[in-house]
Amino acid sequence: MKVVRSSGVRERFSFATSALISGVIWSVWHFAVIAQGAYQDAQKVPLALALPLFTIGLTGESFLYAWLRERSGSVWPAVVIHGVFNWFTLRVMGQVLRGKCRP
Repeated sequence: MKVVRSSGVRERFSFATSALISGVIWSVWHFAVIAQGAYQDAQKVPLALALPLFTIGLTGESFLYAWLRERSGSVWPAVVIHGVFNWFTLRVMGQVLRGKCRP
C-alpha cells in the first residue's frame, strides 16, 4: 500500500480500487523471483499456474494490509502482519509441504 499512498492513488480512487492496484503492483514485482524458481517450491508448480495463483493470493492480502494501514494511520501493523505471514508461509508451511514436520 506504500506505493499506492506515495503515488497519490488512494487520494484518487476508492479503498477497494487502491488495494487492488497495490496488490497487482506487488504481485508483478514478485514475478521475477517466482519465474526463477527461487520462491518457496515454485519450480514444482507450472509458471502458468503459479503466477495467477500468486497474484490472486497477494491481491487478496493487499486488502488486509490496506485496511490495517488506513485504520491505524501507520504502516507498521501491516509490516508486522506481512512479516508474520512470510515467516509462517516460508518456515512453517514450507516444512509441512516438504514432509519435514511431524504431527
